[in-house]
Amino acid sequence: MSERFAINVEDLTIEARADAGWISLVKGISFQVQEKRVAGLIGESGSGKTLTARVIAGLLPRHMRMRARRLEVLGHDVCDWDRQQEIARGRNIGFVFQHPMSMLTPVLTIGEQLTEGIRFHLKLGRRAVRNQAIAMLAQVGLKDNAEAVMRSYPHMLSGGMLQRIMIAMALLPGPRLLIADEPTTALDVTTQVRVLELLSNLTQEMELSVLFISHDMSVIANVCDDVMVMEQGHLIELGSVERVFSHPQSDYTKRLLEATAWHMRQPI
Repeated sequence: MSERFAINVEDLTIEARADAGWISLVKGISFQVQEKRVAGLIGESGSGKTLTARVIAGLLPRHMRMRARRLEVLGHDVCDWDRQQEIARGRNIGFVFQHPMSMLTPVLTIGEQLTEGIRFHLKLGRRAVRNQAIAMLAQVGLKDNAEAVMRSYPHMLSGGMLQRIMIAMALLPGPRLLIADEPTTALDVTTQVRVLELLSNLTQEMELSVLFISHDMSVIANVCDDVMVMEQGHLIELGSVERVFSHPQSDYTKRLLEATAWHMRQPI
């Protein structure tokens, strides 16, 4: 048990099946996320960020496999969990996906999709479930039109509203750990800022531990306490945001910071 860590990973390797055998995509990484802190996982596309998050959440695709010396989530050894513990993991870990439109079912209303998870995990009655869903929509900034949102289908709503709904869906069961996988990538700049502020405020209010995945160093600087840098399946640097941003150790981290500084200087 590792009660002081929300996530405790030692020597995690993730492999994918290929014609020639198994290919390593994540290569022996080790890290910890402390309870009630926000840790950023950063790297370019294909570095292994999302695969790492999916292992933690129990969402690894069937054509892949993992092994680790230690993989503890919320103080429990994930590798030894039975079915009931897997169900508990679904309640205790909220996952905000990158593209909400691809994760929401187009033929079900938002209300149906919001309440499905609560009914499964919390075993509440229909009225109580609906009230909780509406209350959570209010918390994510959709108070004025919560009833209309509940009756809507995904295609009827904007990208910013859909991402707020995904955040509500992740938080409704009352998780202790939140994983946000590039939750603002598909949004315009103004909406990105609002969603990031919302996530930051909610995680503080609910005292959540957070793993925040991004390829944007400026986002990590604004929302995270700690940062871990991945390159081609390797974890090459980790530490507090203040230390990594002021004294980066790896050349790759330095290049990411230089690219961010260059981007910030460009006229809009």
